Parts: sequence; structure tokens; C-alpha cells
Amino acid sequence: MFRRSGKKGNYAYTVARVKAKKALLLKEEGYNKMLMMSVPEISRYVSESGYQKEMTDLASRMSGMELLEYATYASMAEVFRNILSASEGELKDMVSAYLAKWDYWNLKVIIRGKSYGLQADRIKEDLVPAGSLSAEALDKLITYDTEDEILAGFAQMAHMTFPQDVLSVIKAGKYLGVLEDYVDKCYYENLVKSIDPSSRPTKLFLDFVKTEIDTKNLETILKLKIEG
Repeated sequence: MFRRSGKKGNYAYTVARVKAKKALLLKEEGYNKMLMMSVPEISRYVSESGYQKEMTDLASRMSGMELLEYATYASMAEVFRNILSASEGELKDMVSAYLAKWDYWNLKVIIRGKSYGLQADRIKEDLVPAGSLSAEALDKLITYDTEDEILAGFAQMAHMTFPQDVLSVIKAGKYLGVLEDYVDKCYYENLVKSIDPSSRPTKLFLDFVKTEIDTKNLETILKLKIEG
């Protein structure tokens, strides 16, 4: 499923782009101010702090906390897409593999939404096109009627395959959690494979990813213990 490009990445250029975007993030004092604000005041403050386009685009359909949540998601998705498009070589491979979490997230949202009979517009509101799949590609997945068609379309777009035992469970309508567990494991396995730990920067990134995996495993153990 995963193949490295074999080319070195443009680290200096991409890091400079990321640092420029990091400078635009809200500072600690900004959050301290928001603690003293009402929701409408927070919305206005966030809009004036660099999220005006997203807030304006969504204001006709949403309000309050929902507007804040989806506007910041939309902004994050745009930033991630810019970083991915600016990256080259092995760096692009790693960034793409890391951001694939949102491709899998969107797949789960679409499958869940379809299983609950939600309308396409309602499903689209919960999507975060911050991975390799564009908003147009996700829209196409939503047009499919069955889980089989959605999974086949996603597999083609993401250059992957789903094992027959997973497809059989989904087709029988038994347990969507089987699919979610499978794609989560696929995500982390491919992310680790995307990182060549032969240099100090990539070794640091690999250590970061392994820590994230440890945290995910701990969360899983605690949740299942709580559920008995």
C-alpha cells in the first residue's frame, strides 16, 4: 500500500512555511481573553483573529459553538492541504501518511452517516478534507448508495484493499467497529512505514508517532476496561 518516493524532501522550505503559519496561531493571552467572553463574543474574536473567511462561509448554515467548531476545522484542513502541496520527496511521503488520518476519519463519517440514513448535506458537515482526498473526491463517495460501493471507491482513491473478512462483516450489517478498527491499524502501520529513521529529524518524527500510538493503545485499553 505504501511506497516511498526515494527523493529527499525540501525540509527547509516547508519548515519555513509551517513556521509562518504557526506565527498566526492564537496565543495564550487570546485564550485567556476568551474565558471571559460569551459565545457570540468568542465568535467575533475568532473571526477577527484570522478565521473570517471560514466563519463567513458557514454563517448562513450554522451558529454558536457549531459554527466555531466547523470554521476552525475548515481552516485547519486548508492549512494542512497547503503544507502537503508545498512538500516534496520523502517529506511529502511522511506528511501525506500522517494526514491520511483525516482520509480514514472521513471514510468512517461517510459509512456511519449512510448507515444512519443521514442526508448528504448533513454528512458533508462532519467531513474534514485535510488529507490526500479532496472535497470533490469525498463528495463522490457520498453519492454511492451502499457500503460496498463506498469502500470500493475509497480503496481505489487511496490505493488500498480491504480484506474479505472485513468486507463480509460490513456486508452483513453486523458491526461497523470492525471496519473502524481495521482502518485505524492500517493508518498507523502505513505511517510507521513511511518514515525512514536514518536521520535525526526523521528519527524524532518516528519517536513522536510511536508515542502517539502508545497513547492510542492506552486510550483503547481504558475504554474497554470501563465497558467491562
